[in-house]
Amino acid sequence: MRFNRSPLCPPMAISFLSLMVSLGLAHQAYAQANAPVEAKDNFENRQADLITLSGQLGTLHRLHQICAQAGNLGGNLDLFRGRMTELIALERPMTRTQRDMQSQFDENYRAASRLHLVCGEEALTALQREATTALIITERLYAPFRISE
Repeated sequence: MRFNRSPLCPPMAISFLSLMVSLGLAHQAYAQANAPVEAKDNFENRQADLITLSGQLGTLHRLHQICAQAGNLGGNLDLFRGRMTELIALERPMTRTQRDMQSQFDENYRAASRLHLVCGEEALTALQREATTALIITERLYAPFRISE
């Protein structure tokens, strides 16, 4: 009896190849089955980030207004309202998301108005904190579009 020196004899090679193809197809089917779930999760996370960022912009808008009026900051009093307008124009969110974004902006603006009546150290600290949080959210929203080098 003669043995083939190859670790895989032809019938075994065909079986191995068949197994690998089957596993590859199974993996592809699994990935395709999970793609809608992953896409839905990504979409929902993005919508939540847009709403959260809108709230941050509302807080920043109010803090910037009171601190600019007090002479602690310069520039346009409507800077962050303008950023909100730009965000909606660029994102073109669904009607419900846009409504939620605007509501969150307004709600956070009113909350900041109640908490910070004047621009003191506390308001300046809050301005820095809110700006940092807004930057983190912006980076997360931008990440899928970043071109890797």
